[in-house]
Amino acid sequence: MIDLLNRLFPTVPGISAEDAIRRAETGEVVLLDIRKAETLRETGKARGAVNVPVDFVRHVLNPNSPYYSPELRKDRPVVVYGDGGQKSTFAARTLLKMGFEVYDLNALRHWINAKGPIER
Repeated sequence: MIDLLNRLFPTVPGISAEDAIRRAETGEVVLLDIRKAETLRETGKARGAVNVPVDFVRHVLNPNSPYYSPELRKDRPVVVYGDGGQKSTFAARTLLKMGFEVYDLNALRHWINAKGPIER
């Protein structure tokens, strides 16, 4: 039973904002902002982040989809963040199940509080 739950709901490692900032600045990771475009216009996003609303994550990662985004590749770890709810964990689990190395930052506010650069 536990094995089944672990396969259905894999544990996604977290990442500190400081580590995410350092790794993003060196190009070691891809930042994935899963918030809606309207929210991005109001708050901005982490510098260099790719925006894919949570409902489209699976489509953007599928090479056979017309919405496929080559920016998100399995050869670079992905750091996911959103508004601080469970959506970033959901998106991160989706990536994990698809074979990505992924970390959950949880919320943009952690990036901002750690003085991470923002672009509008």
